[in-house]
Amino acid sequence: GLRPKLQTVVERRLREAGIHAVFIDISPRAQPLAAELAALMGARYLPLPHADAKLLSRTIQQIGPGVPRPAPYAAPA
Repeated sequence: GLRPKLQTVVERRLREAGIHAVFIDISPRAQPLAAELAALMGARYLPLPHADAKLLSRTIQQIGPGVPRPAPYAAPA
C-alpha cells in the first residue's frame, strides 16, 4: 500500500536532512494516531502523561546534538 512507501520516503528525507525528531503527544491519554504519525516520521514517541521533564531531557540528549545555536548578537560598534 501507500503507507509503507510514504513512511520510507519520509524517514529517508528526514535522515538525509539530518533531522532527528521527538513527537510529544500532549493529549490526556496516549493516542494511537499520534504514535502512528511519530512512526511515519521516524520520530521517538513520548506520550506526555507518562513523560516527565527528566525523560524529555534524556530523550532529546539521546537523539543527537540538535540544531546549532546561532552566534550571540553583537551590536555594531
